[in-house]
Amino acid sequence: MNKLDASVSDRQFISRYSRTLGDVIRRHRKGKTWTRKELQEQLPGTARDVSLQTLATYELGTRRLTTDRLDEIAQALDTRASQLLAEVEQRMYGPATNPVGPVTVDLGVLAQARQAALAPARRWAMVQLDVIGEFGNPVVSLTPDAVSMLAELCHVDAQDLKASFLRPHPYR
Repeated sequence: MNKLDASVSDRQFISRYSRTLGDVIRRHRKGKTWTRKELQEQLPGTARDVSLQTLATYELGTRRLTTDRLDEIAQALDTRASQLLAEVEQRMYGPATNPVGPVTVDLGVLAQARQAALAPARRWAMVQLDVIGEFGNPVVSLTPDAVSMLAELCHVDAQDLKASFLRPHPYR
């Protein structure tokens, strides 16, 4: 593959990623039954100055988001940027399950899991988030043994517990 082919491929990937991210944002907004205007009103501080047209281009994937803007939109939607990006990754590549190897877990997602059976896992995730602090990485890797032990605490099957880490969880 020559450089020109690689750049076309990269542009196609970025375009697909942007469209998928826009669709994830739109689904979260519509899940709250908000119009774009209502989303705009929920944006923090000076981000409220973003035009409705700009929000539309984000949702269509025709304009790329900065990390700051993605974080602002995520805050307005009562979620985390990492959760939105995890949903994009899952839609583009499918679930990242590996029955033999470690499982990647976003502690922030797990800490907000609403299933009653996951209460022990939710408490564990909240403690871990306190330990790593505000600037630590909330994404951790659990060995199959750790997943099995956590599943025992929750009185659920280890595969069911792993599956719960990969599904988007409802937020507030």
